[in-house]
Amino acid sequence: RVAIGNRTLIEEEGLSLDSETETVMRDCEERGHTAVIMVVDGKLCSVITISDPIKKDAASAVDLLKSWGIKVFLLTGDNIRTAAAIAKEANIPRERIFAGVLPKQKVSKIRALQAKYKQKVAMVGDGVNDSPALVQADVGIAIGTGTDVAIEAADIVLIKDSLFDVPVAIHLSRVTVQRIRINFVWALLYNVLGIPIAGGILKPWGFTFKPFVAAAAMMCSSLCVVISSLCLKFYKKPADVQSAEAKLRDKLISLKRVAERSLDKLKRNNYKKSGDELEGREFILRSLSSDSEFEV
Repeated sequence: RVAIGNRTLIEEEGLSLDSETETVMRDCEERGHTAVIMVVDGKLCSVITISDPIKKDAASAVDLLKSWGIKVFLLTGDNIRTAAAIAKEANIPRERIFAGVLPKQKVSKIRALQAKYKQKVAMVGDGVNDSPALVQADVGIAIGTGTDVAIEAADIVLIKDSLFDVPVAIHLSRVTVQRIRINFVWALLYNVLGIPIAGGILKPWGFTFKPFVAAAAMMCSSLCVVISSLCLKFYKKPADVQSAEAKLRDKLISLKRVAERSLDKLKRNNYKKSGDELEGREFILRSLSSDSEFEV
């Protein structure tokens, strides 16, 4: 009989972890890895670590949202040590981490945030486990590369696999609502002034609208609202989003150049005699500062 799972499963199996295994798991979790235990016939067999690195733009997107006064929380099924390591990379405060959360518990966490802050709560997710929380949130945002269930449950679907689109979607929604209000005020003022004139309020002073002129004026009102709405086609990302994207792009390009130079130096200094053995091989270099990977 083979059992694979986390600490909870091991407890259900009636087993306990020795200090060495606990130390190994703790070290892995503090690096942001999920530790999975394999038990065969009631005996601890191995510890498997699973790593799902965060997106390269996660930290920048989180910083951008915080600069707009938006509180960012992390909901994850991982334990607190793994969640804390991931939150540190994403610049999310430790006190805003909800770790070890099951899918049903994510719904209750969203409800708790809605009740506590009395504000709109948005949920960003891409997995099946995120679907209930996406439905419960005031605004559910799904990553386009996520599961079909999450996409169906979300209110907004981000086509690109970029977290920068989250602040862009928020800003675009605000611009759209602002445009709706402008159109409403314009149409209201236009009709408040135009209808009495068309009704003959200025007739004692010799000024009237003929029926076809009033009809044309009404058409112009609708035309102005439509043209105002079409101005959204010229929407551009906020300047701070464009700046953050440019900084991240320059950083990744710089890191890739460093990785390529390091590989060239490695070939020249350490493998002069066996340079032919490196031809045709692929190398993956990881940056310690950003945890990014590059193939060269």
